[in-house]
Amino acid sequence: MNLDVSSKYLDSHTSYFHQEADSYQNNGKAVDADGKEYETIAPLFIGFNSNVINQRFDIKPAKNFSMYAGGSYSYKLTDRPDSRTDITGGSDYDMHSEGWRWEAGAKYKFGKHSLLLDFVNDNYHYGNLYQVATKTYDVRNKFQKYYEAELKGVFHFYDKATTISSTRPTIASTLLRRKLPSIHRAECL
Repeated sequence: MNLDVSSKYLDSHTSYFHQEADSYQNNGKAVDADGKEYETIAPLFIGFNSNVINQRFDIKPAKNFSMYAGGSYSYKLTDRPDSRTDITGGSDYDMHSEGWRWEAGAKYKFGKHSLLLDFVNDNYHYGNLYQVATKTYDVRNKFQKYYEAELKGVFHFYDKATTISSTRPTIASTLLRRKLPSIHRAECL
């Protein structure tokens, strides 16, 4: 779903996207290494649900100057059958991931030339979301952060020629945490 609103000085762009699918299996049987059939709840396809929302504002206060600011959020969760003691297959946990992004920038035109400044921040988190109580409750959540700023000059000194000069400092970090997730559906034993 998209919603775009424009005016002389301000544009707004909003989008939302949702996907989901159920886990399924062809039948409740599987074959072991010896060729013997056994019952299972292990899915052939692991279901999921996913949501992504984006928002961006473009501001044009003057003919030769414009700015923008935007952000996005995404979330994805698998939908695996819960493990049980009476049948094989299933899982104690689902996998989830979350991402946040925000960005801002400006563009200034002077004659045939322009200067652009952009800043981007990405944050990403993924890990286990436990569904059933388990003695092996081992949560590994990984967090990634990324920052980037870019100053770019676009120059047209000659006809049919463009010169681009830029500098782009970047900072990236990855952190592995062993702690309880912020969301969980089952208590530890």
